[in-house]
Amino acid sequence: MVIGLITIYILIVVFDIPVISRTNKKKKTIIVYSILLGLSFIVSILLMFEKMPTTPSIVIENLVKSVFKR
Repeated sequence: MVIGLITIYILIVVFDIPVISRTNKKKKTIIVYSILLGLSFIVSILLMFEKMPTTPSIVIENLVKSVFKR
């Protein structure tokens, strides 16, 4: 399954490179695109292995608890 997921992401990149190369701000576009694609790849891997990513509400709740416990 991991090989299939990697293949899909490679195909996405191959189809998106021509569009990205036509933008005015190539460097900024490539950086943002890479970050978003990397995050989505990580979430996909976690979901494939049935490891649910932490929701933002749990992170905020833990942060608030750690601040007010002092």
